[in-house]
Parts: sequence; C-alpha cells; structure tokens
Amino acid sequence: MHPFVKLCLERAKSGRGSSLALLLRLDWTPIEMNIPDFLNVPYVITGGIATQLYMPQRQTKDIDILILTQNVESLEAHLLQAGATFIEPLNVGNTSLNLQGSAWRLPLEPNRNVELDIIHSAELWVSLAIEFPQYPENQPDIPVIALPYLTLMKITSGRTQDFADVSRMLGHQSDVTLESIKQIVQRYAPSTIEDLEALITLGQLE
Repeated sequence: MHPFVKLCLERAKSGRGSSLALLLRLDWTPIEMNIPDFLNVPYVITGGIATQLYMPQRQTKDIDILILTQNVESLEAHLLQAGATFIEPLNVGNTSLNLQGSAWRLPLEPNRNVELDIIHSAELWVSLAIEFPQYPENQPDIPVIALPYLTLMKITSGRTQDFADVSRMLGHQSDVTLESIKQIVQRYAPSTIEDLEALITLGQLE
C-alpha cells in the first residue's frame, strides 16, 4: 500500500470532513470556450475538470484531454494552424499506463490564454475511454472521461491530489459503480487495488 494512503487510513475517523449534501452536489461549470474548434481528433476531457461530474468542484486552470498516440501528430499540426503555442513536454507520471503528454497555450481573446494539456497513450483502455464517455447535461457536446478510467489514471499517478480526488469521487458511489471501477483497475493496474480499496474506505468515512 502507498505510504500516504496507509497514513490516511490509520488516522481517519468517521464523521470528519464534508457534509453528505456537499459531497453529492455535482455542478458542471461549462467550459468557456469552444474546445471542438481546436481539436480534430477523438478525445475525452480528463483531469481536474472531469472530476466535476463525480464530486464537488475544485479549482483548476488548465484543460486536460486524453487522446490516442496515433492522433498526436494530426492534432499538433491542427493546433499550430489554429495559432496555439507549444509550451513544454509533460511529466505525466503514469508510467504503468504508458502515458505521455505535452502542454499547449490556446489563443483566445486578447489577454486571455488557456493551457491545454494533451495526454496520450496507445493502450486499449484509452480507446475504450474515448469510445464510451460521459456528457454533462448542460454541455452535451463535451465528452468527459468515464469514472472507471478517470480513477485508473488518478490511482496510478502517485500524486496526493489525485489520491484525494479518488477518495472523494468514490466515497458516495453505489456498490455497482464501485465494482465496475475495481474491474477496470484490476485489469490495467492490478498493483494499485489495495490502494483503491483503502481510498474508497476513506471516502466513505467522510
């Protein structure tokens, strides 16, 4: 078990944290730009923005998308043509999932730029995540990564914020939903199952 998860599990007590009403309040804030104008390949929204579908919002400044590696060259050429600027390669951290990435700056109105983080892999689960997204009711043209695949990305990252996100997203989910998530994690990142179980327990204590 990851040391951070073990520490939290040892110290957590039921009843601390947030009210159930807060944890169940899921408000999607529409993205204030027409993302499809900049993208010419299949994708899903992931990262901090995607968590809005599954837990109360937290502040995030960039937009993360997940695409297949085979589409990277086409997307980057499209972004350059649209006036976007390459910033730097990303250290994604999910080495077990063979993820790579790059950061781009999208040109919007004067004095306003948005950072777009492109995360990609050639693995099968990425194809499935893109094929079976979720859609916010108030922004139905934006595909958002489904909870099992978002959990997979976060549970393997090793970042404390991602562990916190997993715990909060999963603490109020049904047994059926949790089982579907466990199946995906078991299939693609079996070494993290113990951490996943612990984070679910921590989320349920809130």
